[in-house]
Amino acid sequence: MFPLPTPGAFPNDITTGGDGNLWFTESIGKIGRITPEGVITEFGDNLGIVYSIAGGPDGNVWFTVRFTPQVGRITPIGQIDFFPTPNNSEQITRGHGNTLYFSEFGASRIAQITTDGIVTESPQVDSSGPTGIIAGPTNRSVWFLGFADNSVYGARFP
Repeated sequence: MFPLPTPGAFPNDITTGGDGNLWFTESIGKIGRITPEGVITEFGDNLGIVYSIAGGPDGNVWFTVRFTPQVGRITPIGQIDFFPTPNNSEQITRGHGNTLYFSEFGASRIAQITTDGIVTESPQVDSSGPTGIIAGPTNRSVWFLGFADNSVYGARFP
């Protein structure tokens, strides 16, 4: 067990980063990193409700902040950047090539973001409360859960 430096951090999600460390989100508005030796470092302050996190194809780690129309990126040295999205982002996963996919829960949509920050919403899917998202086995495909309508969806990006 490795206690977090900030009491009441409420960690939400964890992923592996391209730097060999584990990265995790904290509901109190921070991103955490833990080395294989157990050294924990926290980044950011008051980022919002940092929710979902995924290692990106560019070696950075990407994350969502609940109830905000943006996706964040943190570099291995802790530099944080934000990219605007059409709707509030919920969960994120590594995609195909240089992309990541994320759900837009309140808008009932899914979208992809390139490592350059270009966002494209899926033209095919309009689900009820998309959540739990993962890249599919074929190029540009994505699967996700429809929370409110008790379904599993598949989609493909152009």
